Amino acid sequence: MREPAVYIMASRRNGTIYTGVTANLARRAFEHREGIRPGFTRKYRCHLLVWYEWLPTMPEAIGCFGAELEVVPDRVAEVITRMSSLVMLGMGAGRWADAQYLFAEDVLGHTAGHKPRHAKTYRNFATEYARLQQERIGAFREFNADVASGAYPAPQHTVPVADDEFERFLALIKA
Repeated sequence: MREPAVYIMASRRNGTIYTGVTANLARRAFEHREGIRPGFTRKYRCHLLVWYEWLPTMPEAIGCFGAELEVVPDRVAEVITRMSSLVMLGMGAGRWADAQYLFAEDVLGHTAGHKPRHAKTYRNFATEYARLQQERIGAFREFNADVASGAYPAPQHTVPVADDEFERFLALIKA
């Protein structure tokens, strides 16, 4: 029998526990009970199967909750989405995924060079991004100039300390 399962083995009541995932619970529980494989359960005598849950697929058994269908033919994406209980996120995979996404760069027209065929631009921010880049460069040049000239940091940009508190600090670091 190949059914994915998550399970818990215990050494005794309120003892050591072990959590595992397997495609064959009966065989795996037997291996733990008999101590066939070296490892944690043999070392700590976790031989009692105390809980298990069957899951539809191994990805779900190991904790997956979703998958990405990126540039997958739409008919293939439909079959995968219908066969799986995982949340399918689609980009360029047709309308069958559980949710759709695009990169912000594509939505906002910030893609330079090659634009993927599945991308759609809703606004063209390229000019605005270029303008903002010039503003960023200008701001950092001004900051650099203020630091070089000593205009920054000014007294209003520093944290003061009372004289007695500063003296205590000096005494502590000398001790």
